[in-house]
This record gives sequence, C-alpha cells and structure tokens, in this order.
Amino acid sequence: MANTLDRRIQVGEIVVLNIMSMLPHFRSDPKWQLFKVIGGFGMSHTTGGSALYGSFVDGSKCAGNGYWIDKEATEKFQNGEWKITLEEAELMFEEDVKNEI
Repeated sequence: MANTLDRRIQVGEIVVLNIMSMLPHFRSDPKWQLFKVIGGFGMSHTTGGSALYGSFVDGSKCAGNGYWIDKEATEKFQNGEWKITLEEAELMFEEDVKNEI
C-alpha cells in the first residue's frame, strides 16, 4: 500500500493531508490540508514507492508522501461532508492558477 487511501489516486485529485504531518503554523486553517496530486508512485496503491507530487492552494509545489493522507477526512471531503467543500477547494486552486498568469 503506497497511500493510506488504499486505492489509485487520479491526476488532479484533491486529497486532505493529516494535520499531524504539517508544520504547526499551518494547522489552524483547514485549507492548508488540501493537496492537489499531480504525480508520483504514491498515486498507485500497488507500487512500492509512496512519493506524491502536487501543490497547495497557494500554488506552492511540494513532494509529499502517500502516508500523509488522512483517509477519513479525504472521504468526507470528497463526499461534501468536510470543513471545505470540493467546489470551494476547486475555486481556491483555480484562483491560484489565475494569479500565476
């Protein structure tokens, strides 16, 4: 198992990171737990590697780990039952793209 979701993660899928894997000053705002995955061996639950590559809502790029994903929070998020909805998150990521242009 290369990620805690125990399934394939799709390119562009937004997951929720475990708050304990984050620096303390990022823990107060749930938007910093959102991570848009763009690649890495950790996308597949059947590979030996767990690396994930992606970005946060501010556009900062990061290499992460598939074991940093909070499975329960990600499932709630993707079902619209978390602190931030999928639609709100997509708008945050979209705004960042506009700011880069």
